[in-house]
Amino acid sequence: LRRAAQIAGRGLLEAMRSTRAGIYEYQLEAAARYVYLMNGARLEGYRSIIAAGTENIWNMHYYRNNKQITQDDLILMDYAPDYHNYVSDITRMWPASGTFSATDRELLGFVLAYRNAVMQRIRPGVLPAQIQQEARAAMQPVFARTKFSKPIYEQAAHRLVDTGGGIFSHPVGMAVHDDGDYANGPLAPGQVFSIDPQLRVPEENRYLRYEDVIVITSKGHENFTDFLPTELSDLERLVGQGGILEKVPAVTEK
Repeated sequence: LRRAAQIAGRGLLEAMRSTRAGIYEYQLEAAARYVYLMNGARLEGYRSIIAAGTENIWNMHYYRNNKQITQDDLILMDYAPDYHNYVSDITRMWPASGTFSATDRELLGFVLAYRNAVMQRIRPGVLPAQIQQEARAAMQPVFARTKFSKPIYEQAAHRLVDTGGGIFSHPVGMAVHDDGDYANGPLAPGQVFSIDPQLRVPEENRYLRYEDVIVITSKGHENFTDFLPTELSDLERLVGQGGILEKVPAVTEK
């Protein structure tokens, strides 16, 4: 599971580096898939979600991956390999231009703040509901100092924190939505599941999220993809650095 997550994260990084206006969503999938194959993952854990632009992102399990990416697009990538029958499940979002819009920065930044508040409190021996309650209390100073640009954004942020917004998600193992339940009892070492906070603004068809896979340990937890960038400025710096799509471009028709 750890190795599957490491390969997934490296594929996602390659897609970020390969991003530029004019390429297609499926070409970002190809960049990640190259990394999977090169590292011994012969199969996919699930059908890739490479969504560019608000309309495609809002379709939460979008799969067509055939849109040509524009400079103004926000990109969501949710994709991981099957490595020797074990899988992962990770998601990041980044701007095709290399610079988040003010709105995307505002909303995704809040999702990250909530994610961090939860992750800092994950430990064995407590219920996920208790961790959510602790994180909700920790987010009150964030609400107090945050000036949302629209009332609907503040409402969406409260919905995320009040409900958890999918933060404690499905188990991960030999299937991406693996069998079993961990949420109704105290967390125990060895449990593996995804942390997947999701913020929705239905009035504008906006959908923003982070996703990581963690394992509960005897003292806390391990995030299998803690090497992936999470801060918005770090994500921006990776975009268009020159990935495999630049080194091995598509063959043009003659």
